[in-house]
Amino acid sequence: MTPSPTESKTISKAEMEPRRYQLELLDYVMHRNAIIYLPTGAGKTYVAIMALKRFSHQMQETIENGGKRAIFMCNTVELARQQAIELKRCTNLAIGFYVGERDVDSWSRKKWDEEIRVNQILVGTAQIFLDIVSQNYIKITDLSVVVIDECHHATKSHPMHEFMRHFRDIADKSKLPRVIGLTGVLLKGNKLAKIREELENLEATFRGNIVTVSSIEEYRNVMVYSTKPTEKLVTYSSQAHNFKLHDTIKSIIAECFVVVDAWNLGVIPAKQTKNLGTLREPNKKNFLKNLLNDFLYQTNEFGLYASAIAIMSPIIEFEVKKRQAETIALRNLYRYTISVCEKIRHMLIMELKEEDSDPDSACHTTDIILNFATPKMRTLLGLLSDLFENKDPTGIRCLIFVERRYTAKCVYYVLKKYIEQKPGLAETLRPQFMVGRNSIMPSIESILDQKWNKSMAERKIDLSRQPIRKRPI
Repeated sequence: MTPSPTESKTISKAEMEPRRYQLELLDYVMHRNAIIYLPTGAGKTYVAIMALKRFSHQMQETIENGGKRAIFMCNTVELARQQAIELKRCTNLAIGFYVGERDVDSWSRKKWDEEIRVNQILVGTAQIFLDIVSQNYIKITDLSVVVIDECHHATKSHPMHEFMRHFRDIADKSKLPRVIGLTGVLLKGNKLAKIREELENLEATFRGNIVTVSSIEEYRNVMVYSTKPTEKLVTYSSQAHNFKLHDTIKSIIAECFVVVDAWNLGVIPAKQTKNLGTLREPNKKNFLKNLLNDFLYQTNEFGLYASAIAIMSPIIEFEVKKRQAETIALRNLYRYTISVCEKIRHMLIMELKEEDSDPDSACHTTDIILNFATPKMRTLLGLLSDLFENKDPTGIRCLIFVERRYTAKCVYYVLKKYIEQKPGLAETLRPQFMVGRNSIMPSIESILDQKWNKSMAERKIDLSRQPIRKRPI
């Protein structure tokens, strides 16, 4: 059997033994393409690692000398980092790690040639591998194996799907690499009405069948190792107090959007990488409006106290973008939106301070946090108090999943301030957050993300036990 994550640190490579269903799946993928479908914790990755080791004889030489390379493609930076670590731990192969924070968009052909020459397995995010294949830094026929983790994302214009489209250009299909998809979720989104069509499309994309365990007996064996959460539905009232300031903020941002749409930016020169490739950047006006809409989302979902925290994200992002602005017109547009955000921030702080006579503790008392929170946020805070207040912190683990990057930051700061005000929680919980990073250019926010994520990976997560799901009444 394969070790659990906590056990793996003390188990050597030689002691790792596959389970029977893993060996069956391994035998299948050694002869044909496949999408391995197993629940979380059942060992999909280990099947892929065993397959890579079986194909490793093809990777001993450089491509120039007739050798091959393997790609391990992931959907997120953190997943790529995790898989690179696992591959280094479980194999003796040379592993290369490629994500945006390494500035790979600026690498020259010579740099990529060297990376491909010295590393046998290339691990990274989907867009990067799509780019190097599109730019002919490596050919599809130079690959022996392509492993695609969370392969259910490979639909429409997703980089995973676009990468697989390159297989069509190869006339001699016998030269195509083995493709191994890994997933614990076959359908992305609400597609129950067309399950058959979606699954057939997924199989067509990866040129192979969806495979899983072969019997009920093996399924029971899989479930022994898979995650088995106990679910509890927590409800909250859908009726929240309507603050006048909330409507005022929405009006201010609506007026801001009108100004942004009418702003004449002129011609903005495209940024280029060191090897003269054009960087992919979002539409400037859409970027501004998306951030402000995200702020409104935090306000609607969590209340005015959270809103006073959330407004800092667009202020920081706009300040960074202002300094990077290519033209005076764009710089002035960022100045304008920053002034709008600062106005909103001032109004929020003054609203919160009205409830507290002591300026030193204004805005961050328990009463203010709860009074200016939505029922959803109050329910979450109350649930944490019920679960963990005055409890022994040993072994407490709690993960709170959210849908948006800025929501993770916003909820973290609310929790942090709330916990500081509750002695029974302050001795028990220490919150932190992790987010993915997909920004094109580096910013203060992305740098902070990187540092926070690294600190999370290097020490115990003190606020993680089980997912907490919330649904309105």
